[in-house]
Amino acid sequence: MHGRISFSDRRQCHAVIMLLSHSVSWFSFKESHAVKKRRHHYLPQFYLRNFVGKNPRGKLWVYTKDAENFRAASPRDLAVERDYHTVVRRDGVIDRNSIEDTVAVLENMAAPVITKVLRGQELSFDDHEIFALFISQLLVRVPVRRDRIPEICQPPTILPARLCAMNRLPWPKGSG
Repeated sequence: MHGRISFSDRRQCHAVIMLLSHSVSWFSFKESHAVKKRRHHYLPQFYLRNFVGKNPRGKLWVYTKDAENFRAASPRDLAVERDYHTVVRRDGVIDRNSIEDTVAVLENMAAPVITKVLRGQELSFDDHEIFALFISQLLVRVPVRRDRIPEICQPPTILPARLCAMNRLPWPKGSG
């Protein structure tokens, strides 16, 4: 069972959301962690478990893109790549845990909110913020989006995006 983080006011929730959404640099970049995590999921297992079936029990049906082949698989074995969240820090150290630890914090916050959504329960303001952050990070966390980061971060794209973010330039019409 995932733990629930409660916020006494919106400022605390907003601070956590800003922390998670802006940068993992706030989190400790320790050179050695007790456990070296290597199986990194780009879709959380708790999220995938909401789609498991009864036959076969605890499995999802996975189809190839051409829909010619399919198989049953457990959430543990889906949307996972070895060292997917691994980064090389500026000091040259290979860091396998910091991003994984960061997304784990968000997943632990999001799990009870997802449960509320599935049960049709009312969401608080904090729940809405956590849900929005969780869904948005799912969109950028998958391989097809992650692989486009170098293209997105080209200089002609960065300056207009920064100016739009600072409300100094209107977002171009027809850009989404």
